[in-house]
Amino acid sequence: MNGSNAHTLLYKLFPVLIKTLDHLNVLPKTDFKNPEEMRESFKDIDTLIIDATERAVQRPQDEEEQTAHYSGKKKKHTYKNTIIASLDFIVLYVGITFPGKNHDFGIFKKEFNPNFNWFSTFNILIDLGYIGFEKYYQANSILIPHKKPKKSKNNPAPELTKIQKDENKEMSKKRVIVENVIGGMKRYRSLIERFRNHISYVKDITILIASGVWNFNVANRT
Repeated sequence: MNGSNAHTLLYKLFPVLIKTLDHLNVLPKTDFKNPEEMRESFKDIDTLIIDATERAVQRPQDEEEQTAHYSGKKKKHTYKNTIIASLDFIVLYVGITFPGKNHDFGIFKKEFNPNFNWFSTFNILIDLGYIGFEKYYQANSILIPHKKPKKSKNNPAPELTKIQKDENKEMSKKRVIVENVIGGMKRYRSLIERFRNHISYVKDITILIASGVWNFNVANRT
């Protein structure tokens, strides 16, 4: 078919696909009104793995938008979303899309108001992008890798201890799950190719559908 027909069908089929994935209970959550709603949604889960994912976006024309979307980490303009996954490779939550300049933890605090007790019943696995998590949130346990000390006059060759290295290794075995989940979502080219769609809601729908289809595949493997 030609590009015009493909474009028309895409927007007609978006709602059908979303309703189907929702009917199959494989769509991740995108918002919670309060901690009680989240705990009810995750009532059979005790461990949450939190991370953020970035995807390339077409360079905005507006100078302010260019600055807002430029990711120093990726060295390009990006969108960023919070991802929460379970130990069985399911995407539990996909946050709304933010410009790539935003810090992972800064986004997270906007989505989960620190004034509420969101995570007290969960074990939390995070990476160094979420340093300071324990100052804002209570949890059953918080596992974050040990950070290598900064070089100084008193410590010219900083190193982690063997115990710290072993603990980091054990944590990475579990945290790699969320990396595999994000990699699985990005099998879909809409999250790999530079995103060029200018309709505002499509950037959120795209990653939501990709995560739902990933969850569907995982559910049908087991």
